[in-house]
Parts: sequence; C-alpha cells; structure tokens
Amino acid sequence: MKRGPLLSLTILLLVQALTTRAQYFQQNKPNFSKDLLNNTLRFFSVGGPDPVAFSKRDSLFEKKYCVKYVLFGCEPDYEHEAMSEYNRKVERYLDRRFGKKWRLELRGNVVGIVNEK
Repeated sequence: MKRGPLLSLTILLLVQALTTRAQYFQQNKPNFSKDLLNNTLRFFSVGGPDPVAFSKRDSLFEKKYCVKYVLFGCEPDYEHEAMSEYNRKVERYLDRRFGKKWRLELRGNVVGIVNEK
C-alpha cells in the first residue's frame, strides 16, 4: 500500500474517532435538575493517572451533605466544562442550604470549584 492512501485512511479514522467522542460528550452531560429531584447530587473530581484515593473524610462529607463524589482518572466520562458547570450548580445549592461552612470539608480537587478554606 502506498503511503498516501494509508495516511488518508489514518486521518479519516482519527477524525471519525474524535467526532464520535464529541457526539458522545454532547449527548452525555450531567443533569443537575434531574439529580436534585432524585437526591443524587454529585461532585466530579479528576485526578489524572493517579487520582487521590477516596477517604473516610470524603465518606462523612457525602453523608452529611447528600452529595456523592465521582472520582475520575485520566479519562472522565464528561467534558471538563460540563463537569465544572454541574459542580458550580451543586456549589450554589449547598451554599443556599448550608451556608459556606461545607466548603471547609470539601476535597481539594473538585472540578471548577476553588476551595476557599
């Protein structure tokens, strides 16, 4: 096989893979309103190739504030901006419900939230 057709095929497959991933992200965004109604709020956290382990402190936070941590490694299920937007909605909800004291107990690597301790 000549180099030109092989390169064209490789580029075509790469574009198709990226398009499929972009379509997946467009269709799969976390839904704050639905989660609030179902009492299944989450905080998304991305830790890279070696995410920070779930701790006893995290478990206590989840029970106290009714928010589950979702810890991703390198490949999260959602786009960074979608996770950040969702997390900020949860942040505003918790601020209204508990004031700002809950922030003292928040993990440090929650996407889109600057922890003001």
